[in-house]
Amino acid sequence: MRRLELEIPEILCKLERIFPPAFFDSMEHLPVHLPYEARIAGPVQFRWMYPFERFLRHLKKNVGNKARVEGSICNAYLVEEASNFCSHYFESHVHTRQRNVPRNDDGGVVVPIEGNLSIFTYPGRSYGTAKPRPIEGGELRAAQTYILLNCDEVTPYIDYARNPSNNVTNIFVKALAEGPNRTTQSYPMYFVNGYKFHTIGHGTGRATMNSGVCIKGTNYSENASDYYGQLIEILELEYPGYPFKRTVLFKCDWFDPSRHGTRRHPNYSLVEVNQSRRFNRYEPFILAMQACQVYYVPYPSLRRAQTDWIAVCKIKARAVVEMPELSKKTSSMPELAFQDNEINLHQIEVVEDNDLALLNDPNGGDIGSDVGDDEFESEDEIEHVLESESEDEDDDEDFADL
Repeated sequence: MRRLELEIPEILCKLERIFPPAFFDSMEHLPVHLPYEARIAGPVQFRWMYPFERFLRHLKKNVGNKARVEGSICNAYLVEEASNFCSHYFESHVHTRQRNVPRNDDGGVVVPIEGNLSIFTYPGRSYGTAKPRPIEGGELRAAQTYILLNCDEVTPYIDYARNPSNNVTNIFVKALAEGPNRTTQSYPMYFVNGYKFHTIGHGTGRATMNSGVCIKGTNYSENASDYYGQLIEILELEYPGYPFKRTVLFKCDWFDPSRHGTRRHPNYSLVEVNQSRRFNRYEPFILAMQACQVYYVPYPSLRRAQTDWIAVCKIKARAVVEMPELSKKTSSMPELAFQDNEINLHQIEVVEDNDLALLNDPNGGDIGSDVGDDEFESEDEIEHVLESESEDEDDDEDFADL
């Protein structure tokens, strides 16, 4: 901030040598004061006026009688507050503003059943027309293997689940070991983790991109261990037996996670992937609850070295606030925003001048120029001289009027 405060005036002076004077107005002069204001006042989100301006716009829309503006605003505000208060006592089937379904609603919490597995109870909502299709061969083995390896409750039974003589009594674990049905349901859209996912086929021709998928690898410490790909198909697998057991898999086309296909800028943490290189192993499936959403931006360059590389931009989920992890040290103080607590006031130097100010004479001379400081020994004598001079000026004005 201090460096900006010193360099911005110099930059503006250099710009004045390039652009005409009509280019510079108050907006070009504003950056001169912004660094100092940021240092003194702190982060701008705690002092800007946008929330109040939006609320004033809300109040202005309630004006129904322009002859009684204040009364319209007060009446509408009272009605709004009273209706919001009463809406909390309505029955559950009555739809109100506070009960609106969020945009990326995942269906809510699943009713818990004793012994149920996490992959069957994770909230998610499919959307669109379901198309049944068979799943067989290597695709079925890849899906079943991935589910078994990523279900926390099944980890102790991986080596014993297929043995009929074991002591496993959980019906969900037994159904998971037998495998899913050979017919699955394919959907074009799915809502999970606050995201809305589209398959590539469903998103073709749209201005938005909802088919980018990201999943963390075995090493969670760096972004370089993440896997990036595109969503090809959304499959809902159902397991035999009652109660109904369903889980959703994303079939993805993964980019090459090696250094030849994925690179990360060491200073800016920018991730780029090579869209012409693919992952050389057949592991297309992930659980829907593990997916994060990204989108890919091509470079506006025609150079051959940049045409195959696209930038990765991660998306924050709707209605989800990321909170920092609390440190174990309870005695440490939280980090505060940078702000100067002391203000350096610019002192104005006042020079006291005891000399008598010279008065202009209409006749061309200086009144009091021949009067020295030594002729007056007291302030009373100075006031007497000034009064006599003012009386002479009044006599001259009266004579001029005659």
